[in-house]
Formats: sequence, C-alpha cells, structure tokens
Amino acid sequence: SGEMELQVRFKNRHVYSWLPAGQGNDAVIHRPDLELTLDYKGRTLKGRGYSKRYYGAYGPQWGYRFIQSSMLSDNKFLWTADATFRLGDGEAKYNYFKLLDGETGKLVQADSKDTYQQDCVGYAEIDGQRYAATVTPLGEWMHDYKAGDTNSRMQLRYCKVEVTLPGGAAPLVGYALNERCFGVL
Repeated sequence: SGEMELQVRFKNRHVYSWLPAGQGNDAVIHRPDLELTLDYKGRTLKGRGYSKRYYGAYGPQWGYRFIQSSMLSDNKFLWTADATFRLGDGEAKYNYFKLLDGETGKLVQADSKDTYQQDCVGYAEIDGQRYAATVTPLGEWMHDYKAGDTNSRMQLRYCKVEVTLPGGAAPLVGYALNERCFGVL
C-alpha cells in the first residue's frame, strides 16, 4: 500500500562512555535507559531498553559475561560485566557493576576489583555494602562464530532478574539479557 508499517524511534536519556581496560582509544558507549517508541500498523507501543557499542582490540583470546537489564522496579537500570580480553597478550581485566536511577540520574557503581560474576549471579560490593543480580533464564540462543582464526561461542539468555540491595531494601525485579562469550577472535 506504500504506507510505512513499522517505525522505531529511540531517545537517549543517559549516555555513559569510557575506555575499557587495556584500550587506548575506541571508547565503549552505554545507553542503559533508552526510550523507545514503536509504531506498527496504527498501534503505538512505548518501552525502555539498553544499548551498547564497542569495538577495538579485544583478542586474540577473550571471555566475558554481561547482565544488562531493561527497566527494573523503581525505575532502575542495571548493567554489569566480568571480562578478560587479550589473555596472555597484554591481558586486560574488565569488570563493572552499575545501577542507574532513571529518575534522578544517580549512578551507583562498584570499583572493578569489587565486582565479579558466576553462572547466574553478578556480585558487587559498593561502599562496604553487598549487591547481587540473580538471573533466571527464560529462553536461550547460542551461536558459534567461526571464520578465519575466529572461534567463539556466544550464548544469549533472556532472563528474569532480581537485584538484591543492601540493608534489607526490597529487591529490584525485571528482565535482563545475560550475554556470555568465550573463545578466540
């Protein structure tokens, strides 16, 4: 019919950028609380989401775990990583745990040395207080990247997430993507 059936618009609310461990340029860009408007066949849907952009010298060996939430209860957004890049070739350890208040813009974050991940949990200690982001997988997608010298396996899991806060505060709940990848670039 010539009419547009689908239109997607994004609006940045907060943008964070920094140089990852071991990188001298090529800063990462994180947009943890994008506003989304989707128009489809006369219907308009609105939501919030996460976006990251990174490139640079991460290989030849690498391994990482990311947990990235959409909007959690109380208008909070979480993104956390436990990664090692260039294993044995100028190794760079890259850990972070960041919790954003989408209303005030206040960012609570751990020092790299104070955060790590296990299979389904990202942990952090911030100002002597313990945080934990626990994911419960709802669905999984796995892909092997093989071309030339590249041989990496990526697993993406769509999950429920619960972030345990210090001091007995009610946990934050919502949904997250749990991205894990290990191999050779």
